[in-house]
Amino acid sequence: MMRIRKKLFGLALLLLLVPAVTANAAASGESAVSNNAQSSFLTQNVNALAFTNSFTANLEAGNIRVGGAFTNTSSTNYTSMYFDLYRVTAAGDVYVGSNHVNINPGQTTGGYYHLAYNQPAGVYKVVLNSTYAITSGVSLGNY
Repeated sequence: MMRIRKKLFGLALLLLLVPAVTANAAASGESAVSNNAQSSFLTQNVNALAFTNSFTANLEAGNIRVGGAFTNTSSTNYTSMYFDLYRVTAAGDVYVGSNHVNINPGQTTGGYYHLAYNQPAGVYKVVLNSTYAITSGVSLGNY
């Protein structure tokens, strides 16, 4: 189920980015094909997150942590993976806490990172964001 969500998120992100890049190319007068009939590519600098995703879990009452392995895809820039924890309610998501891990260029780090103490049982969502770091998945649980 989580892999399907990740793939759908990736597809949705791709579908959102392609029209924007195409519209920018058209507005600037650039064409998709050059005079010698070879494809040309539009390069655009975008300050966007390389990774953003969320994971949910039904947790018991207690302390909450997130665990995983996080890789910095940049060989020259330091980065961080940010974790924001929300309690999922009928009225909407309620912010509970956050944490982050710093990652050196080209390195992978892993472990468990505290997000909140003494929380009631319920459904929780952790949102991950990073400029250069990625992960294949996380565990959200009690300790």
